[in-house]
Parts: sequence; C-alpha cells; structure tokens
Amino acid sequence: MAPIEHRVLLRDTKDRGDGPVIAFAPAQWTAFLSMVDTTAATIHQVGTETHLRTGDVTLRFTASEWAAFRAGVQDGEFDPLARA
Repeated sequence: MAPIEHRVLLRDTKDRGDGPVIAFAPAQWTAFLSMVDTTAATIHQVGTETHLRTGDVTLRFTASEWAAFRAGVQDGEFDPLARA
C-alpha cells in the first residue's frame, strides 16, 4: 500500500514491483478497508487463496497473507489519513 498523489496503490510484494497494481481514490480506499472483513463483489475465495479483483487486475493472497493484511487493517496500519 502506498499513498501517491490522491491515490492509494496496492500491489503484491511477492512480484517485486513487476506485478499488477490496483489504484484506489482515497474514498475508495477507505470504503475498501471498511469492507475487508466482509464479503464483497471484488473479494473472492479461490481454493486456499483470496483474490482481490478490479477491472482486469487480480491480486492473489495466500491464507496467511490475507490474515496478516486483515490484521493490519484492523490495527489501522493501512489508513494513510490516520498516519498523516
């Protein structure tokens, strides 16, 4: 997660910067964080992975990665407004 010029970028760090990136407007990011603990149209369970899809971009999380991401969301780790 990186806040950049009125956008928040989310990518899979396993891809070492070469993988897909999802860009959120600040309001979209806030809405996304609030729904991480719920089922939403863009979050799908595929086997043991959680897929986050928007448009033609899909980020894939292992079960432990998704659990760590959710824990970070609950702790406010990914809220750039709270850290500003």
